[in-house]
Amino acid sequence: MKRYFVFLALLITPMFIFPAEITSYETVEYAKIVRKHPRHRKVIIKKRRIKKRRKTMWFGLNGGYDISTDVWTAGGQLKFPAGPFCFMPGGSMYFTQNNIDWQANIDLALSPRFTYGLYGGAGFAIAGRDTTGVGIRNIYTGLNLFAGYQLPLKRTPIRPYTEFRCTWLEGKPLLQVNLGVDFAIGKI
Repeated sequence: MKRYFVFLALLITPMFIFPAEITSYETVEYAKIVRKHPRHRKVIIKKRRIKKRRKTMWFGLNGGYDISTDVWTAGGQLKFPAGPFCFMPGGSMYFTQNNIDWQANIDLALSPRFTYGLYGGAGFAIAGRDTTGVGIRNIYTGLNLFAGYQLPLKRTPIRPYTEFRCTWLEGKPLLQVNLGVDFAIGKI
């Protein structure tokens, strides 16, 4: 049980490292040509402070169903966007009949603006599974492929999403369907 609290603490720690409100300004110089008379041209150089556009970090909670192992899942993830890419560390717990298995993911997603909420990507997975049924966990590593759709709500701090994930552990594909909600936690 102690391991699960450590795992959750590692997921929540970045919320306290990155403050929610960061203001940054950039000074931009631009030239404006003023024509008062066709023969006389006057150039005025102006300076203006503009607010830089920053990306929003997200914390998501999800629940789902693992089709391959026939178990329910619950988990969470963080999203750190950088241009069209998004770094997404996260994890899930699998509620089997005897105990709780876990999986941690480190993913990189691609979501261009013109896709209107569709995203996809790949990543690395580390999983602790009880395959013997006696309570002895084996640690497996593998790769993830995932695709999803997030509602492109512009001015709300909450965004629902659905995600399909395929994880290869020990050469076996595990298919998972997730439904979740992302909450805005700050700006980068």
